[in-house]
Amino acid sequence: MAAEAAALTQRVTAGQTTTGLTSSSPSAAYGSPVTFTATVQVLAPAAGTATGKVTFRNGTTFLARVTLTGGVARLTTAALPRGALTITAAYAGDANFLASSAPTVAQEIR
Repeated sequence: MAAEAAALTQRVTAGQTTTGLTSSSPSAAYGSPVTFTATVQVLAPAAGTATGKVTFRNGTTFLARVTLTGGVARLTTAALPRGALTITAAYAGDANFLASSAPTVAQEIR
């Protein structure tokens, strides 16, 4: 009598991420370069390094879309308007990891 093997179904889901955002100079002079750093961390039980792109915005105004390197995306710009700005960074996700957005960062350009 031949033995039958039971079918096995395995479901793999994308891992969750969290994104952090920092400014190199939260209060900068107009025309001075400011570097925004977004760090995408993979949350357990998932493992690995997130790949893909992060979109940086000043409020609703698009600043740049930057490719992650080692889970980090950096944007350096001196083209910010004067005033109190609200900078955001959103990770788009990839084939293995879900999208996430950083809490906003207050940026002053004086």
